[in-house]
Order: sequence, then structure tokens, then C-alpha cells
Amino acid sequence: MLLTPHFLDSEFAGKSDRPLTDADWQHARALSGKLELMRAALGSVPLAVTSYIRTGDPGQHGDGTAVDVGLRPTSPLSQWDVYQRVTAPAVLASLEPFGQLIFYPFSDGHLHLALQTGTRRNEVLIADAGEKTYGDPTPGLLATIPG
Repeated sequence: MLLTPHFLDSEFAGKSDRPLTDADWQHARALSGKLELMRAALGSVPLAVTSYIRTGDPGQHGDGTAVDVGLRPTSPLSQWDVYQRVTAPAVLASLEPFGQLIFYPFSDGHLHLALQTGTRRNEVLIADAGEKTYGDPTPGLLATIPG
């Protein structure tokens, strides 16, 4: 079943390590709506859900309020293109409110999107090469993004 025009319920269920509750489905619908906006900003390049619920995760993946997505391997976009398009002011404004948008340009280029549930509000961060820390998109850090 479609949650939104380009995201299926099976994508969220298939990337979760437990059965989804009613609350999880509500979160999945809210996240997929925001993912549709990101997909459009990327020129309708298909996105694939790579991780949804991870039992035991103390973060938002544990409670179903965050999702990771990646571009399909056939995407013509560079990591820099993806970052620029997804973080354009108009795109970020259309996503609000959100909790965090984390970009992973030094590994597989996936994006983490979390709903706004606590004190984190509309944070845009970039993961380091080891994916251990996240930083604000400073000019120095932006200059290191591939592409």
C-alpha cells in the first residue's frame, strides 16, 4: 500500500526489526510526506528507505520517528548536489518542523530525517568520515563534501 505517491508501507516495514505499531505507521506517513518533498528537491531522483526502526536504539530510530534514506545507485547526483538541493532554504522551510536532517557524504551518502519530537528543531548536520560525530555545516566542513 502507498503511504505517499513514491513510498510504500513495505519499505518502512521491511527496514524495521519489529512489527510496526499504529504510532509507527503514523510516524511513517509523516516521514514519507517529508521524503516526498526531498525527492522533489532532488529532481524526482528515487529514494530508498535504508533504515527505519532499530529496536534498542536510544535515538529516534528506536521510537520510529526517524528514517534513513539513500539515493538509488543510478542517481546522477554528486554528494555536493544532494546536499545543496536538500538544504536549499525553500526545501528546508517546506520540511519544517523537523528534528534533524543529517547528511552522510563520506560514506554512502545517505540522509537521516527525524521528526521534531523534543528539543532538536530544524537541525541540519553533517556526519564526519567515521560517522561518529556530527557537525554544523561550516564553510570548512562544506568544502570537504565530495563533488
